[in-house]
Amino acid sequence: EGVIERVCGDFRNPEELGYGFDGLPAKRLYRVRFRQTDVWPAYDGRPYDTVDIDIYEHWLRPAGETRA
Repeated sequence: EGVIERVCGDFRNPEELGYGFDGLPAKRLYRVRFRQTDVWPAYDGRPYDTVDIDIYEHWLRPAGETRA
């Protein structure tokens, strides 16, 4: 579970671009902040260390929502 750190803007869909399409419509990109201990359970650093990852909106789901 992460926290939206910022909205980076709308960009062409990299999945579509990878197949040679135009990548449109554009997709919203977010910078999401995670505690490193949530990403890597064996992380041996400080418990408040974080990692920021840019993730497209269609790859996210609201906190607490389970997978179908």
